[in-house]
Amino acid sequence: MKQMIPALITIFLVSCGNVKKEKPHPLPDNDSTAVQTDSQRLQGIWRKREENERADSIRMAGVLQKALDSAYRNIQSPTFKKSFTLVPDGLYPVEIKLAYNNFFSKDLKHLIVHMSQPSNEHVEVPGEYINIYVKHNSGFKQVLVHKEWSNTYTNDTLQDVNGDGLQDVVINGYGSNGCCLKAFAEVYLYLPQTGTFSEMFDFINPTFSGKEKVVRGVAYGHLGETEMYKYKWNGTGLDTLEYISFEKDEKDKRTGKIIRSIVQNNNKEATIKQRLNQVPAEYRHIYGYNWFLGIL
Repeated sequence: MKQMIPALITIFLVSCGNVKKEKPHPLPDNDSTAVQTDSQRLQGIWRKREENERADSIRMAGVLQKALDSAYRNIQSPTFKKSFTLVPDGLYPVEIKLAYNNFFSKDLKHLIVHMSQPSNEHVEVPGEYINIYVKHNSGFKQVLVHKEWSNTYTNDTLQDVNGDGLQDVVINGYGSNGCCLKAFAEVYLYLPQTGTFSEMFDFINPTFSGKEKVVRGVAYGHLGETEMYKYKWNGTGLDTLEYISFEKDEKDKRTGKIIRSIVQNNNKEATIKQRLNQVPAEYRHIYGYNWFLGIL
């Protein structure tokens, strides 16, 4: 029954280790010695970070195994929920939540393992770890792995975002760097044929309407200087329908008119533009609408 665990832990480690980083480039300097010293110092910083992340992944893989051990002890139950705390290496607490039920399908049961590693003096890379498994034969098969940094994570939820009548996974957050309105949602669509999930869809300032199979939102940009978008789900794909923006004159001043750019064949460069007297009603209650208007 537990033969799967080593393979699952390996997948977990690989997933958590694939963090994309830009390697530092030495700054130009007339003193080649100074350049070399600075480059070595920066490379040392990156090496330290990579070491911390590897160590963190190993610790969290151990926590995940203990969480799975607990789930296996309850695998015969129709459903179960459990919360507990572990202190790996005796350094910091990790909060674990287990939930097992027909969350996504009437025929398949899924296990959701949520591990929360809060900010702590001993924690180099605090984060929220979400792992989902489908019950397979007498064990669990991993179908989703997600990590979100604690400084951007807001919450996660199950929600039908594409209007197929099935719950999807939505991780909500708020950007920690940069200007402007920057709420985001990372979405995994449930795939009922396999009991697994789609690739991740990333949205900025979205409002989901599952009934319409539509996503509306406010693009990233300065107060009153950005546009709104509208996408529509096409199976497990996403089509761009249109953008809404303010018309501006040659002096970059608003004219009082609204431009609706209708996208042709999912190509933003091929649009039909309509000049409107007001913002279409369907956008007036979405998240971030006042930001689009320029109102704080």
